[in-house]
Parts: sequence; C-alpha cells; structure tokens
Amino acid sequence: MDNPEPYDVSDLVETATARSTVGLLCVDAGKRLRPFGSGVLVKRYGVRGILTCAHVFDLIHRQSEVGICLFPAAENRRQSASFAVADIDHRLTVRHYENSAGLGPDIAFFVPPQHVMDSLAAIGTEVDLGLHLRKFGETEPNLASVIAAVGVVGAMTPDARWNQSRLTVEVGSLINIGTIGEPVDQKGFDLLTLTPDQTDFALPENYAAISGGGLWKLFFAKGGSGHVFCVQRRLIGTAFYQQHPRLVCHGPESIYKIVLPELDLRIEEVQRIAGL
Repeated sequence: MDNPEPYDVSDLVETATARSTVGLLCVDAGKRLRPFGSGVLVKRYGVRGILTCAHVFDLIHRQSEVGICLFPAAENRRQSASFAVADIDHRLTVRHYENSAGLGPDIAFFVPPQHVMDSLAAIGTEVDLGLHLRKFGETEPNLASVIAAVGVVGAMTPDARWNQSRLTVEVGSLINIGTIGEPVDQKGFDLLTLTPDQTDFALPENYAAISGGGLWKLFFAKGGSGHVFCVQRRLIGTAFYQQHPRLVCHGPESIYKIVLPELDLRIEEVQRIAGL
C-alpha cells in the first residue's frame, strides 16, 4: 500500500504516543520549573511506573521534589502532579548505567507514589509491558510504518510564568520521526540510532530533556475512504543520548530481555515478603 502522507502520520503519531509520554521537571522552591527528562507510562501486573533512562533517574535524586506532566495538553484539565523523591518505592527500581561516551547502558524503571500514578493513569494510557513483550516476539504487520522518538525538550520550553497565584510552564514536546540502523550490542544491551527524516520542520539545536522518552514503531493502514489510521503501536526503545541530529536509544531487547525480567524478580520478591 502507499505510505500515508507525512502530515497525516505526524498527527497519528501524537495520538498514539502522547498519552503514554511524561515530562519530568525540577521544582525549585516554587520559583523554577524546567524539564530535565522524559519517560513512558508503563505497567507490569499490578505495578505502575515510569520507564526512562538511568541518568534521568539519577537527576531525580538531586531534587527533593519532582514535577511530572502528561501529554498532550488539554484545555481546562490538570495534567501534572508533583511528588517527593523520598516517596519513590525503591524496592521496585531497576537501573543500569555506565557512562561510556554515550554508549550506555543507560536505562531505568521506577515507581512514583501511588497517588501520582493513579492520577496519571486516569487520563493517560499505560503501556502494558507484558502485551508489548508478546508483540516483540511476533512478526511485524506487513503495513506502512513509522519510527519516532517522543519526549519533552528544554529548548522548546519557555520560562515559567505566574498565572494568578500559580507558577505555570508550557512544556514543549518533540515527535522526532526518522529511520534506525541495525542494532549495536553494548555489553548485552541493544542500541539503536535514530536519524531524523529531512522535513521543513526546524529541529531544536539541543534535544536536552528528551532523554528517557519512548522510541516507537507505529503501523498504519488506509481505509476504504482513504482515511489513514494506526493499526498497532510498539514500544521499541528509550532515547538516552544525542549525537545531534541523531538520537541514540536502547532497543527492545534492553527493555524486554533485561529490564522486564529484572522487574519481574523484584515484583516477586516484594510479593513474597508481603506474603502474597
């Protein structure tokens, strides 16, 4: 079939990924709100959390309080929350990090306080890691597809401003559509490099804060009326390093063969201690 038109795909990519995308913001005594990372809303069994990169997780621990926002923005609806870093459930944290000039590994999963995850899950879309694990093992649909990295970008985010008695910030996000090369092995973790497509859209000079954002593969079909729609989405990685304009990402094996099995062990251990 013919590939969907680019502008149609951009809208569909946002629709398919935005409600699973979060931005993480530093909160400086109510005086400053700036994004420093991104993440993906995920769940495994009854555990809800954020899949991100390890260096973003480490930045979280330099704060006492962290803001978290959900996309896409909707008028007159609260889509943000904050939490104390001390309230993270570290029993379920998965973290792999080695600072090797952008080669990784650099991937993490953590669980914010339950009330925060409940709030985000009520208006967002959590990625079921078990379901996507099964997709990872299946043959891909023979359909037109797009690969995109999605997350927040500091360079696209204006300074916070006071709105009546509240400090607000309009966090900018980026959908970076492109192509990926063959995976590269880095100490057992697979790395994928996303090269953005050439379009009329001017990319920011710096992608800072997109780290931890999801790398997605979306499959499209065209209906009888010519309407293009997304048939399936697959979470295939997380961005963690920029080689502008390219993005280095962890691939699906990092998520489903390393992070997920380790998370399962941690969940099992927590349940065992609780006598469940």
